[in-house]
Amino acid sequence: MWGLAALALAVAVPQSETEPALQPRSASTTSQESWVGNKVRWIHVPKTASTVANTIYRYGCFGIDNSTTVGDVAPILEFTLPYPPQEYCLGGPLLDIDLLNDHSPWQHPSANALVTMLREPEAQKLSLLDYMIEMTRDNGSPVGFLETDFDVYTPGHFTDADNTSLAVIEKSCQVVAAVDWFEDSAGEDVEAAMCTLLEEILPRLSGCASKMTVFSEGCLSKPAIESSTARGKIVNETASSLYAFSLVLERYNESICAFNTLMNPKMTIYGDGSQPIAAQFAEGRSGEDSGIDWAGQAERCGGATMRALIEEDPADEAMYAVANAVFEAQLNEIRLKGGEALSNYLECTATNSE
Repeated sequence: MWGLAALALAVAVPQSETEPALQPRSASTTSQESWVGNKVRWIHVPKTASTVANTIYRYGCFGIDNSTTVGDVAPILEFTLPYPPQEYCLGGPLLDIDLLNDHSPWQHPSANALVTMLREPEAQKLSLLDYMIEMTRDNGSPVGFLETDFDVYTPGHFTDADNTSLAVIEKSCQVVAAVDWFEDSAGEDVEAAMCTLLEEILPRLSGCASKMTVFSEGCLSKPAIESSTARGKIVNETASSLYAFSLVLERYNESICAFNTLMNPKMTIYGDGSQPIAAQFAEGRSGEDSGIDWAGQAERCGGATMRALIEEDPADEAMYAVANAVFEAQLNEIRLKGGEALSNYLECTATNSE
């Protein structure tokens, strides 16, 4: 299952100060014809650390300046703008390079190809809800964010019902975002808008990660299989065979070290200053905090049933459990390899402790 562990990519030699920083990879490096091993598909589930692109992009693309890192431009425009995937990633190990800058679901799931960084499902939901409010405060609306990045619709199917849902979400977010939830009390109109927002968004958000990876559905799309429990059973039966590599947000630095050790060993070299370790372990974006008690608001709006849509998610809980099991198997592979692989991993984790 872990055949990719033997692969190593040639990392571009650092540029001198007199040379241009951006140099598209040529056929003399790695080409589609010369690439040996499985190609992988990174699925960027929303609110699961865009900073992991510091590692994914350097694994699958070439000529990336050591100082380049993910900042505040969502999702990873700091990479895709100066280093267009069609120039810097073509022929490498990454599938669907035209989709690197969004949150598109996996259209063609296949064995030993999936790469994700996942996080605990409730934390992912809360982060997404906070981000929607922050986007509304900054831009007046979350709709562009939802349409282009979250793929509300099942790809290629734009329905009147989805357009109506987007309009309801936008209007509700605008009312909710106008309140300072740290300082102010919400009036009846705000409470009503909050309930409308949660009624509309929470059923869509259920199973976001598993929809995107196992079921080829958008994060906020309405799933073809309505029962989250039924979807969780399918995840348990199929998801582990899809993985090429699993990273876990709650074990961020361990994940990056393990990925470099097994997937991209040349990124584990220390001592010569040529490896962009600092960028890979950058703190990245700070999480948004809207000041809203989302679980409490859900219970006020819809009782225990609505609160459970935040706190319980059988499909994504199953997906997260599979991701953690795969991650532990990867750590065990490093232990079994021993030697240089284990030494590199231990040095990486010691140098970049949480």
